[in-house]
Amino acid sequence: MRHHTHPILQNGRKIKNMNYQISDGCSRLKSQSEVVSSSEFAPLCRDEQQYTIFSCIRGRLLEVNEAILNNPDLLLEEPSTEGYIAV
Repeated sequence: MRHHTHPILQNGRKIKNMNYQISDGCSRLKSQSEVVSSSEFAPLCRDEQQYTIFSCIRGRLLEVNEAILNNPDLLLEEPSTEGYIAV
């Protein structure tokens, strides 16, 4: 899927804000120092309109990309390199 066809970007929408706070008790930003097992349905982050982005694969969360917190345009401008969400 090409990144600009994703539902979150339909109708010319842009991502203005991203965060790794999934719920009151769960922050992916805080859990990146630990190895966290996740399922393919585990939420990774949310945009400003609370659109949840899920991992889509089963694995371990090793790190999150803090750069997209300050510059969410990286998600569109550099989706294959600096614009990643998590490893």
